[in-house]
Amino acid sequence: VTVGTEAGFASPIPFNTVDTKVKLDVYSPAVGIPVLFKFEVSSNTAIAVETIMLTTVANAWETIEFDFAVENPGTPPLDLANPYNKAVLFFDFGTVGDGSIY
Repeated sequence: VTVGTEAGFASPIPFNTVDTKVKLDVYSPAVGIPVLFKFEVSSNTAIAVETIMLTTVANAWETIEFDFAVENPGTPPLDLANPYNKAVLFFDFGTVGDGSIY
């Protein structure tokens, strides 16, 4: 899921040395579903930071806090010099879709 437009948000996400977390309300049909949250630079989507969290409730909404200072292993760390202005979400990351609703 891309949040916003392909051109990105009007302003970059205001990450700084203290503010590296984003809270997101998500709905999941099961516990333990990996949700990958990624911020990109819309003009060069190869520049990105991502983190992953697991859902903790089933068939309900929950608020998950994603800390971009703790990047997904094997991916680039948060670089405060980058103007991240595009958000992308991957529900049930790493598996083939099965028609579940998120």
